[in-house]
Amino acid sequence: MVGISHIPAFVKEGSFVPLLYNFSKPAATSKDLKDNDIHIIYYPSSKESTGILYYDDGESKNGVSEIINFKGITTGNKMIIEISTNNNALYKSGFKRSLKIGSSKLIAYPNRGKRNNIDIPIQEIIKMDIRTSVMGVQKHYQLIDVDFRGQPIKLEINLTEN
Repeated sequence: MVGISHIPAFVKEGSFVPLLYNFSKPAATSKDLKDNDIHIIYYPSSKESTGILYYDDGESKNGVSEIINFKGITTGNKMIIEISTNNNALYKSGFKRSLKIGSSKLIAYPNRGKRNNIDIPIQEIIKMDIRTSVMGVQKHYQLIDVDFRGQPIKLEINLTEN
């Protein structure tokens, strides 16, 4: 039974769900999001899926905006997530976004995946207990730190220890 303090959420496989996880500094507008870590939880699918995260400057009608695109697929023991933007110019001055990409399928094994064909260091894989509960079952997520600087990123994650 779900009480009044819980909101059940049903998520379709292949979905990319953005979460703000810096509750000490709430984001009142999209302008405030620059300082908060964004967590993107991917719900794996054997079919290719896409998602977007939209940003604008939070102030003006015709200000700077951006769409961050996510594409994911899980085949066999490998999960592939690609990240890109429609506004590379935003990053030319050295700007970066701190994204944490996660899934309940990730388990922190050393050298278990690659970012743009380079091994992901174990210190960049974070165990996070995000308090999502379905019928009383807690979900645990592993997150990969991604400093997104506007260039396309391809994450290839092995879902087994070998």
